[in-house]
Amino acid sequence: MKIVILNDLHPIEFPGAATIAHGFAKEASKSQLVEYWTSSADPSNLIKNEVISEKIFKASLDQINRVNNSFRSKVIAEFFSIRSTCWYTKNLFRFKPDIVWIHQIGSRFPRTVILINKFFRVRTLITLHDFSLVLPRKLFPYDLGLTNYEVDSYLINFMRNSSNSTPKLKLDEPIRFKIIYRLRIGALRILYRLPDDVVAISSLQAKLLISFGFKISGEITNGVDKCSCPKQTRMKKAILFAGRPNAKGLEHVIQAVAASDWHLHLAGPSRLDEIAKQTLLHSQYTYHGALNSPELFELLHQVQAVAVLSECFDVFPTITIEALRHGTLVITTLNTGNSDLVRKISKDLLIHYSKIPKLVALDEVFQSFYKNSSDSDWSASLLTSVEDSYNSYLRNHLNPN
Repeated sequence: MKIVILNDLHPIEFPGAATIAHGFAKEASKSQLVEYWTSSADPSNLIKNEVISEKIFKASLDQINRVNNSFRSKVIAEFFSIRSTCWYTKNLFRFKPDIVWIHQIGSRFPRTVILINKFFRVRTLITLHDFSLVLPRKLFPYDLGLTNYEVDSYLINFMRNSSNSTPKLKLDEPIRFKIIYRLRIGALRILYRLPDDVVAISSLQAKLLISFGFKISGEITNGVDKCSCPKQTRMKKAILFAGRPNAKGLEHVIQAVAASDWHLHLAGPSRLDEIAKQTLLHSQYTYHGALNSPELFELLHQVQAVAVLSECFDVFPTITIEALRHGTLVITTLNTGNSDLVRKISKDLLIHYSKIPKLVALDEVFQSFYKNSSDSDWSASLLTSVEDSYNSYLRNHLNPN
């Protein structure tokens, strides 16, 4: 079987959904003929992967800047791109895949490649990694008309009775944007009924998208490889924030550290350091820079907790499952799609939406856990591996008709 895995971005340049897609490509390559199709403004900077056959579309830097800086260009790029569509079609004829497995697209490759697959009768599987079908940006509780105080109770009721709930967008934006959003979501509802399978990666994501009228044919959580790190010594009262700061609750973590004797560790873009130093003393935090996966995993073993206090609806934060896989506790909120995993460890690790966590009160939870847990992979009962996730796709969605 020949499989194409398509993702807008390459994990070396933009970790996240690209990392997940690339991991599936690597796993599928063990038994199938696989190509990973992606884009880059400068492909020469990418390290050639010896395991996976990668085909890289050279994106225009001017076009990237236009999409990043213009709402109009962003919406147009979601549906139309002559250069990347021609590149895609040319490679479709060259490779002749049995299945195209689409991950995160809509900025470099238009979503209308789904129509090309349909026209040429190429089987299409889509894994959704965010809520961009609802809005061309992050989806926040206030977009549904919820106040900060209503979010937790709404989500508890919604997850129990989602079939009886039909959330509506209540956007505080100019009328022209509301019209564009309405037309856009209508077009996407039609377009995303064409693929053979559309898979969500969390129950929260699946239920929200279904309530907005999208067809979801399956739910498979992302997997993460088992820990093989050497044993580390954990620093007391150390908490980590990793990744990009946008709507991820960094400010709440900073305020929590400022009100305690804890030390904050930051891993990600330099913007993290810029934000932290506005509130914290240099002695209260350590900025580690942008870490590769092995470096991040090593740091996970050295802290007592990882903060994932997302302000937006966060489908399935990868850092949560990475932290748990490496034996590190996570504090998170109900609006993250894998908060149920954290709840199974302790309800005390769930922080009320928009609230600043009280690290002093949580210290007893951390100390008790690490005192009683062993070095064995206690997360095995909570998490799946990349291989297990891929095998779920293979059983349920990748077998050609």
